[in-house]
Amino acid sequence: MWSLGCIMAELLSKAPLFNGKTEFDQLDKIFRILGTPNETIWPGFSKLPGVKVNFVKHQYNLLRRKFPATSFTGSPVLSDAGFDLLNKLLTFDPEKRITAEDALNHEWFREVPLPKSKEFMPTFPAQHAQDRRLRRIMKSPDPLEEQRRKELQQGELGTGGVFG
Repeated sequence: MWSLGCIMAELLSKAPLFNGKTEFDQLDKIFRILGTPNETIWPGFSKLPGVKVNFVKHQYNLLRRKFPATSFTGSPVLSDAGFDLLNKLLTFDPEKRITAEDALNHEWFREVPLPKSKEFMPTFPAQHAQDRRLRRIMKSPDPLEEQRRKELQQGELGTGGVFG
């Protein structure tokens, strides 16, 4: 579900949300946006392996700044329901994180604009069908080239041409 939250954020912003170069850089980027986890927001966090590293303490959850409800700057806009879903997907504590079933039933999917029914979705030919069509077009002779070839043949036989 965490990965789904990262993908949702990337689709909304058209850029990775946590684009770290190393493991520690990755964690730093996560903590800068979601805040540094502690026992209050994630009971048992301090007992996790590897948590002995002292991370810089970042303010808890600045995610809404990245996905405002309204924007005049062209940055991504996300409704309160959409933000609620994103926030629940990116909850540190796996025990508190939204389940797949609850995510599918989230109110954000019932907001306007509603999803289109299957009948209204555009369809596109399969790639292999397009490839077949292109090969057929490429194999078919150029009409002008075909005409030139016939004229040359007739010229060689002396049955056509300008001085035929």
